[in-house]
Amino acid sequence: MRCGRAGRRSRAPWPGASTRAGRARELLARGLARQRLVAIEKDPALCRLLRLRFPEATVLRGDVAELVALLAAAGAGRAGTLVSGLPLLGMPRQGRRRVLEQIAACLGPGGAFVQFTYSPLPPVSRAACAAFGWSGRRVAWVPWNLPPAAVWVYTVNEASLTTEA
Repeated sequence: MRCGRAGRRSRAPWPGASTRAGRARELLARGLARQRLVAIEKDPALCRLLRLRFPEATVLRGDVAELVALLAAAGAGRAGTLVSGLPLLGMPRQGRRRVLEQIAACLGPGGAFVQFTYSPLPPVSRAACAAFGWSGRRVAWVPWNLPPAAVWVYTVNEASLTTEA
């Protein structure tokens, strides 16, 4: 599996998939092939529902804190883009750190982590961005949504990857 921006060979994991089918439909509308969508959901009933709604996608049941192992077991490898609706700001600090470490391990040069959040605060701290070699920016803010929603995109700084090697 190739690292970098979502290309023809990379996949787009979707941790915490839940029943938010709108996010999957948005990815598909932007040109992602259904076979490249990998949804990760912890709840068995929601996994069954996702498999019904997206039969061509890979639906993995598991904890996103084990994202690297889940993707490896499914033969999915690294991701070009990872889209998440996980409640990062509501997680305990150690749990959030573990999830972010897993996400960072799945992204290569030019990779992107897209996070939906219901907070005006960035879901990933500046310190975490620095630690993972990410640059982040809010790309959307929807104040009339209840609660207000934001979309953040974090990209892997290619320079940070060359200094680690």
